[in-house]
Amino acid sequence: MSRRGGLALNLYLGLLILGAAALVQSTVLPPLHISGVRPSLVLLLVVSWSIVRGGVEGTWWGFIGGLALDLLSGGPWGVSTLALTLVGLLAGLAEVNLSRGNILFPTAMIGGASLLYDLLCLTLLSLAGWRMALLDTFLVAILPTAILNVLLSFVVFPLVLGLNRLVGGGRQLRW
Repeated sequence: MSRRGGLALNLYLGLLILGAAALVQSTVLPPLHISGVRPSLVLLLVVSWSIVRGGVEGTWWGFIGGLALDLLSGGPWGVSTLALTLVGLLAGLAEVNLSRGNILFPTAMIGGASLLYDLLCLTLLSLAGWRMALLDTFLVAILPTAILNVLLSFVVFPLVLGLNRLVGGGRQLRW
């Protein structure tokens, strides 16, 4: 299969997986929170895929996942799309420049990406006129979500590695 055909397949796969994850994140998880904190399934998948497959596919997965979240959100249109596209790109670029042999790399990337994503969303919402208590939002929602996402990375990242092998991924990373 050509590189272009592989990318198209991975975008269709992303559409299916990220659409389902956004649906679960928006409908099933809200009542299943821990002190108001829920995991960011779409973010976990986008960052994991970016680490495994690089910036091009990570950017596309971020765009697809962000669109899916925006479609299911009551917030201003484009906030999730813009933030998750940027996070997917940056996670993929970091993959090229940093060592992936360390088990802490994916967890640290997911933790940092989670903080970046939520801070970008907070900034975009503020620019759109939404008023929030910034420090409270960071301490009560953003930081605990990042911690939960890091913990879940120990489950999600190996699943994404398996998916990469299943689709014949060019990069064979080990956890």
